[in-house]
Amino acid sequence: MRPLYAILCSVFAIGANSDLSDNWEWVKEKSQVLQDQSFGQADEIWSEDHHHVTGWRLSGENEYSPDILSDRIILTPPHPGNRRAAMWAEHPQQEENWSAEFEFRATGPERGSGNLQIWYAKEGHNEVGLASIYTVGKFDGLAITISRHGGHGGSIRGFLNDGTTSMKDHHDVDRLTFGHCDFSYRNLGRFTHIAMKQTSTSFEVTVDHRLCFETSKVGT
Repeated sequence: MRPLYAILCSVFAIGANSDLSDNWEWVKEKSQVLQDQSFGQADEIWSEDHHHVTGWRLSGENEYSPDILSDRIILTPPHPGNRRAAMWAEHPQQEENWSAEFEFRATGPERGSGNLQIWYAKEGHNEVGLASIYTVGKFDGLAITISRHGGHGGSIRGFLNDGTTSMKDHHDVDRLTFGHCDFSYRNLGRFTHIAMKQTSTSFEVTVDHRLCFETSKVGT
């Protein structure tokens, strides 16, 4: 697997009943926040018209649109179900070493089938859009999925693609994961903190400030 280069773009893609709190941040070295790829760092998420998030493109299927509040974004509501929505950053992430963090909350049935995915992918809005890791075709980048994979309380998994593998046509996508940890994320009554960090030698994901997985397969 070749390295992920800094031309790749950041993204959220959601297919679950999920809220995002007000602190999604991309941070490069020396803790400098990348303002055009972050939201909530100025206390409020929404723009002056209360209908947009500056620097991000929100979308949903079948004319559905996520709800933007002052302190959070409700990507998919509890009713009606079976909604799919996404947030894509409008500006590419160009730093070689970076970290990104956010908080989310998922409510609903414990056996719900929805999932949350974080994408770091070139041409992601066009090549990924509203797709999941199982329905996307070829993409160049990284995907972190948060779901009930395996039938237990939940798991966080990482997937890489160099643009040559069509995930929707693969016979066993689950075997392509390069790292994972178990984490029961539904109905916790609080937000869960997720952080990702890329250095010249490793990539790591932490959950509530505890290591989930780390790998040297993703390099700059």
